[in-house]
Amino acid sequence: MSYIVKQMTWIKTAIKTILPFRQMSGWWRISRRLSRLKALEIGGPSPYFHPGQLCPVYTILSSIDYCNAIPAEQRTQYITPPFKEGTTYLCDSTVLKPIKNKAYDVVLSSHMLEHVANPLKAVLEWKRVLSDKGYILLVLPYKKNIFDHRRRTTSFQHLLKDYQTCVEEDDLNHLEEILQLHDLTRDPLAGSFEDFKSRCLRNQELRFLHHHVFDLALGKKALEWAGARVLMSETIDAYSFLLLAQIQDSEGKF
Repeated sequence: MSYIVKQMTWIKTAIKTILPFRQMSGWWRISRRLSRLKALEIGGPSPYFHPGQLCPVYTILSSIDYCNAIPAEQRTQYITPPFKEGTTYLCDSTVLKPIKNKAYDVVLSSHMLEHVANPLKAVLEWKRVLSDKGYILLVLPYKKNIFDHRRRTTSFQHLLKDYQTCVEEDDLNHLEEILQLHDLTRDPLAGSFEDFKSRCLRNQELRFLHHHVFDLALGKKALEWAGARVLMSETIDAYSFLLLAQIQDSEGKF
């Protein structure tokens, strides 16, 4: 009996070390809902969604199109698209003009919403292009372990004010805070302070700034404000947390 107990203990330890159970369970919930659906990724491609990664959603979707505010050749980092490369739209995530209503079943976004000056406007626009009972799969940075750790988490009231006052994507209201509190020791790609400041001032061109600092509660509140139901919310690694949400159909049902 003791041998069996020891073997079970070893198996449980191995599972927790290689692939934590909560992540296995979470991936099952995601794959069960998103399999064979048509997706639009905002700001992609993302390393998190590639095969073999924490949330390999690229492997289960039927097709993926992309939306980016700046061309690939102007981005500081570029991830190779997954096995199926679709259409790429060049437009802001807050104004998806080329895309018709209800054109997609899923909107994907990884480490992108924090770069948007008006996140609530963006989420509403994502909702517009989703079919009835469509999904938003959102990955956001966990500030404790990145260069934003000195900054306060943005309040929902702040996001709401930005939406109500129609803040545009050329906004630099957070620049002073960012220059003061950004931890360059955790952002080696930023270079010197002067290099960092120069890139920040070119944000309209580079979309470099983290306008807002999210946590799970704020991400969830933003999605619920837009009329989505959050189905899953959890930290997925030391640098990121994930939310899966579903929007209502035309009758207000999920």
